Amino acid sequence: MAEARIEIKCTHCRHWNLGKDYCESCGEPISQKEIQKQAEKNIKLNPKLDKRDRLDESLEHLKNHRFLLVRVFFHIVYSTVWVFWIISSVFSMVVAFLSA
Repeated sequence: MAEARIEIKCTHCRHWNLGKDYCESCGEPISQKEIQKQAEKNIKLNPKLDKRDRLDESLEHLKNHRFLLVRVFFHIVYSTVWVFWIISSVFSMVVAFLSA
C-alpha cells in the first residue's frame, strides 16, 4: 500500500515541502511536533518566555482547588467580574456612539 505524503507550506519562506519535519529551503521546523519541541526548548533556555505569571497560576490554582466551596466562590467572583466587564464595555460603546 502506498504511503500517504502530506505537503506542508513553510510559514517563513512559503516553500512547499513533501513529508518533511524541516523546510528544505530555509531549514525552519514545519511539522507541529518539531515546532512544539523548539518552543519547549526556548522556554527552558529562557524562562521569561513563559507567559504565565503569578496571577495566572493563582487563578488556575483556585479554579482547580481541592475544596468545592473555594471553587464555587471562585466561579461566582470570576463570572461577576466578566459580567461587569461586558456591561461596562457595552455602556462605554453606547456613550461613544451617542457622542459622535
